[in-house]
Amino acid sequence: SFPTRRSSDLGNSIMDNNTNKALLTNKFKTINYKLTAVTKINLLSENNYSVVTEGELMVGGTTRKITQLFNLKIKDKKISIQGKTKLNMTTYNIVPPVALMGTIKTGEEVVVDFKATYN
Repeated sequence: SFPTRRSSDLGNSIMDNNTNKALLTNKFKTINYKLTAVTKINLLSENNYSVVTEGELMVGGTTRKITQLFNLKIKDKKISIQGKTKLNMTTYNIVPPVALMGTIKTGEEVVVDFKATYN
C-alpha cells in the first residue's frame, strides 16, 4: 500500500483538489498492489534487479489485474523497490477531473510512481 498524495502535498490548485476528489482520497487513503506472481527476475548489476510481477492494483476502490515492472536494490541489509505504472482512470471507474466548468481538463491517463524501503 502506498498513500495517495493530498492536495496539501501537491500545492493547493483547483486541479489538485479535483484530482483528489476524483481518486476518492478521502475514502481510500492508499493505492494497493497485491502481488500474485513473480514472472521474471533479471540481474542488472550486483544487488540490482529488474522484476516483472503479476498482481492486483486497487485505485479508488476498484481493483484490476496488471503486470508491474519494478527495480529492486539490496544495500546494507535493506531492500528498496521503485517503479511506476501508467493507468487509465476510466479503467478504475474514475472520471477524469475538470475545472472551471469543464474549460480545464486532464487526460484519462495518469502515472503512479512508487518507492519503498524495507529493513
